[in-house]
Amino acid sequence: MFPESELILPLKLAFRDLNHNATTDADACQLITWLKENNNCAKATARVYRTIILRFYLYVKFDQKLTLDQVKRGNIIDYQIFLRNPPKEWQGTFRPLEHQLWRPFSCKKLISKTIAYNVQVIQQLFLYLKNTEYLKSTPAAIPLKVKYDKDSDSILNKYFTEKEYPQISAFIKNQTTKTDKQEELKVRGTWIFSLLIGTGARRSEVANATMNDVVFNEDRIWLKVLGKGNKSGTIPITNQIEMALNEYRAYYNLPPIRQRIESEKNIPLIIKTFKNGKYMTFNSALIGWQLKKIGQDMIKSKLDICHSFRTKLQNISTHWMRHTSATIQANCGIDIRYVQKNLRHASIETTMRYQHVEKNVQHLETCSKFVLDL
Repeated sequence: MFPESELILPLKLAFRDLNHNATTDADACQLITWLKENNNCAKATARVYRTIILRFYLYVKFDQKLTLDQVKRGNIIDYQIFLRNPPKEWQGTFRPLEHQLWRPFSCKKLISKTIAYNVQVIQQLFLYLKNTEYLKSTPAAIPLKVKYDKDSDSILNKYFTEKEYPQISAFIKNQTTKTDKQEELKVRGTWIFSLLIGTGARRSEVANATMNDVVFNEDRIWLKVLGKGNKSGTIPITNQIEMALNEYRAYYNLPPIRQRIESEKNIPLIIKTFKNGKYMTFNSALIGWQLKKIGQDMIKSKLDICHSFRTKLQNISTHWMRHTSATIQANCGIDIRYVQKNLRHASIETTMRYQHVEKNVQHLETCSKFVLDL
């Protein structure tokens, strides 16, 4: 069972605001100290670390009823199994940490790669606790291994095909609304989908961007972003994305981007709402939530959706948009070197992994062009 909200509220609040830790839990204080010492990394990475450690500690303290010095190697191995299929009561839709219905997991299971990363972070934590002499030994002295799924075809190709993504776009635009809130949700959803698929940007990059980050070089429009490792980059804004941006701006009575006459550093690129003369930011977690909602709403609709597409919609994420964008760019004939620059990858090999070939196209290209002289 997932612990009562009152039991874990002090912990959640302590992990939410690391600099104002009010918990008296000694183990939790050590975990928070470790998180604070690792807080100089990128914001997105720090947020992931916090999520991983909070989940693990809730599991240790409330599910296993252990203290950190009682954790053995077998407990971490059991946690890997737990992550593959968390109990239903540990799952829920995205909510703020302080909400009584908050749950550690927003999906039914974690993939092998994510589980491996969780274990890696947990191993780093225990090594720190041993080095600072909080623990006498570490259960992860010998690196733990995570078994990966060998059959790559059993793992969904995490992108939408050239037939699928237009269906999602059309579904968002054709949603009926009855209230101003629903209309704002629809307008924002349309912009988020267009922005992510049209730029290939990471959700943290667009969440932290403002309208001021849409810049001009001669007559060309670019989006300035701050990516992994706090590295800055620029992404070309196409005519289609410029039109989508102007439609989004019009909803908030903002002029077309080329007619901007004053600084807009106080206006987020993705707006949560406009209230009391202030624009509220739509953070990266909410961006992921809205995309998940679009997928769920589409599944619940009366649209005729095939099984494979339905399964993809169940697993939709912001990173899928990045995969899809890279695939479309490559299929359009854009030089892979420029796709690499657009995605801001240090290595072109990384960009190559984002490319996907549709099975029918793969078969047609192979059979029509691979001719042997036998």
